[in-house]
Amino acid sequence: MPKIVYTYGITAIGLFITSFFVSGNVDIVSHDSYLVISNTLVVFLIGLLFALFALITWAINKIGRRLSPVLSLLHYLLTANCLIIVVTIVLRSITQPKNYEDYSVLENLEEIESSNIVNEWLAIVLLILILSQLLFVINVLRAFIIKKKSR
Repeated sequence: MPKIVYTYGITAIGLFITSFFVSGNVDIVSHDSYLVISNTLVVFLIGLLFALFALITWAINKIGRRLSPVLSLLHYLLTANCLIIVVTIVLRSITQPKNYEDYSVLENLEEIESSNIVNEWLAIVLLILILSQLLFVINVLRAFIIKKKSR
């Protein structure tokens, strides 16, 4: 069995365990909606994603097909690193609420410019993250297209 199955599985287990120790929440403002999502839930759902990758990879190996080790490793590294970057950006952008008397127009403009730069970087990293999931789909399709080698 390829080592990538174990890598996905260990990452999923690590994220499940980590989800019990994470506190706080992520506030998302999208158009007219305001969502508050627990950090525990976010980490748990990312763990489920890696568990799904492990299960699919294991199932493909069980039926006698093989995934490309290069594509699998590239997919894992891109996914894990992009998720770490996204979590880091989101956690650093969360600030404690200020008192109204602390606000000034100049500070507000600087925060908006800083927020725009962070959003641009976050969009780029999320695009890479989404496109890296295509590697997994391509790898799975490749496993079914390439004929089995006879022994």
